[in-house]
Amino acid sequence: MAIPYDLFNLSDAGIALYSAEFGKKDDFMLSHIVYDEDGEEILIVTNLTQFMSKREPSKPRIFKRNKFFSLFKYKTDKDGYALSFIEPDMWLLSDKDLETQHSRKKERRDEAFELIKPFTTNEHIHKYLSGNLYKEIKGHAAVLGFNANSGAKEITRPLNRYLSLGCHKNALLLIKYGNCGQGPRTYKEGSKTGPKKKPCGNSTISVSRMYHPTDIQKVRQIALANGVEKKDGKFQLARIRTLFDREYASRKGWIQKNGKELPNLILNQKQRLTKSQFYRLFHKAIKPTELQELQHGFKEAINRSRQTKGKANEGVFRAGQVCEIDTTILPVYLGNPLNRNKRETVGKVYLCLIVCVATQMVMGYSLSFAPPVWENIVEAFINSMLNKQEHAKRYGIDIDHEDWPVQHVPEGLRADNGVEYLRNIIQRIVNSDEIELNDFSVNPPGEPKGKGTSEKMLDIMQGFLEHVKGKVTKGRNPSIQHPANHPMLFIDGLHALVIRAITIHNTSSYRPRLVTHEMAHHDVAPVPAAMWQFLINHEAYGRPPTSPQQLSQKVWVLMRKHTAKVSPTEIRLNKLGYKNQWATKQGWFDQAESHGAFEIEVIAFAGSVDCIYARDENGVLHPIELLEGYEKFRGMTLPQAQAEQHRDAELKQTLEFKKAEAVMNFEVAAEQLYLQAEKFYKYAPVNARISMPDGISELNLSMRELEQVERASRQLRLMGVLSENTTANPTHQTNTPDDDNDDEELIC
Repeated sequence: MAIPYDLFNLSDAGIALYSAEFGKKDDFMLSHIVYDEDGEEILIVTNLTQFMSKREPSKPRIFKRNKFFSLFKYKTDKDGYALSFIEPDMWLLSDKDLETQHSRKKERRDEAFELIKPFTTNEHIHKYLSGNLYKEIKGHAAVLGFNANSGAKEITRPLNRYLSLGCHKNALLLIKYGNCGQGPRTYKEGSKTGPKKKPCGNSTISVSRMYHPTDIQKVRQIALANGVEKKDGKFQLARIRTLFDREYASRKGWIQKNGKELPNLILNQKQRLTKSQFYRLFHKAIKPTELQELQHGFKEAINRSRQTKGKANEGVFRAGQVCEIDTTILPVYLGNPLNRNKRETVGKVYLCLIVCVATQMVMGYSLSFAPPVWENIVEAFINSMLNKQEHAKRYGIDIDHEDWPVQHVPEGLRADNGVEYLRNIIQRIVNSDEIELNDFSVNPPGEPKGKGTSEKMLDIMQGFLEHVKGKVTKGRNPSIQHPANHPMLFIDGLHALVIRAITIHNTSSYRPRLVTHEMAHHDVAPVPAAMWQFLINHEAYGRPPTSPQQLSQKVWVLMRKHTAKVSPTEIRLNKLGYKNQWATKQGWFDQAESHGAFEIEVIAFAGSVDCIYARDENGVLHPIELLEGYEKFRGMTLPQAQAEQHRDAELKQTLEFKKAEAVMNFEVAAEQLYLQAEKFYKYAPVNARISMPDGISELNLSMRELEQVERASRQLRLMGVLSENTTANPTHQTNTPDDDNDDEELIC
């Protein structure tokens, strides 16, 4: 796992790619890690060799994690241990110490940081390194009064330094890294003051030795190579110290045992660090945040360092006021319901839940084979607005209204930074009047505790499915048949189990900490269903259920909109044509014929191309059917229809090429016939007449007679062939000589 300040060199692929820009032995440092809009890690990488040698800092590069490790490799010492950048001593000083010892440098640091402060957020860093922030920097420089042409450098210069050295404020301290100043300090044995040697038996043993800066790197290498274990809440640094002594403070020797010489390591006290020295170097080499990352992983370390303030339902007093939404994959392999003759698995499904924070009531859910996409979110939204008794009957389950008394839309929604949450659609939902969603907040990446209610609910659902047949578990014995080979559930059966699990949770989960003073006064049971009923029916801040008649209007707001074009003959969407009587009565096609084609908004359900829906002024949805000319696409989904269109386009291109080739050969054949005609008229005189020649009618009549003779000859030959065939087959009637007149009559 790469972490900030790790050092790298170019790999063979990196050398081939950057041979014109960087040296083969240049040192690169992982400066910082940011996240893009989709939550994917973006690594900021600095060419440390060029940075330390140049006067002006260059802009660092950014890479995605997979691309980075294909171009770079860890820089290691001769023993194969990874190396990292050692922070200058001045960086470790507090602001108070800097004020005392380096007041001028601190003052310059603060001035530089104030210039770049607006651009130090995660979003601005990503935009700047992607090359999309220059206008904002130039505008900010103009506001500060810098020169219009060169003022941007006053900001980009410290910003490049800040980003190149780990996005650390002290990176702006003007420390000379190149071959400047007095050069590196020299360390001489015995030059350090401290405890002196004291007698120990017949010899003197050094109580401590001067530590060298390389000791910090050695301690770090030992710790990272062997792991940092934790026991009883304390890190086992004693073992790391033992490994350090073995590597750097011992030599191979021999000892006498029972008259035999046996190999043994001999500890050199003069090369050893004292316990206090080692612990101090350890904590200098590995920061506390890095220790958390080593023990728990990067995201968990961030989550543990986050200070959680209050409870999830703090300040929430209405049912559905704040809801959390999350998705997980259920580890249950489902069977293929379309094949009775063979056990086939169709894979696993994703479960999406919407959970009320105030009561931990599950408001809606969706199951889908597709990975997290917006359509899964829409399905969960629609499910939250449905009558749950009617919904459960679809899967053969009878429940009471009290088991799942939810038929409402969430007021506020909290989600993670997933790509399935389309920001433009959610913003439109928040601004619409049809849906009560008033707020949408995004949880920071890597902090699942920010939506712990939904995370816990997904764990509860997983617990209900723990012993379901077809479930795969971690640490499974590979010699046992994989559950995917023996599926025992279909998608409808999984729906039924999820509904049962939700109703059990709603009516049986004990949640006393969610009970308010008012609930306790009215003896409300500390279960989600009872608390939901009390809050949703409260006379002051309750609300009625969603009307089924208004469901279509709410679905329109939730669905992804498509832009269709109205032409004089049809409505075009995805190269398909649609039309119906309602659209004709609206005058759309007449308008398109008189004023030109125009665009309208439509929606499509479940990706089907059979029908699209448009909305009138009253909010009513009208289905518009696929035209007969596109009958071949009926019953297809949009990807299937697009694939078919692609095949049609390829066939059209093939036929056009074939036709072009045939037309070309047609022209060649015509030219050959022209040449034959020229040879035929080789001895004929040249005809220079301009007007139409005479005698065409007489010649045409003679050609008719000649053509009639040739046609009779052809038909006589044809009848002769037919006669031979009928003679070979006696069951068919044959012609006799007496039929000659009939033949002649037929021929004529």
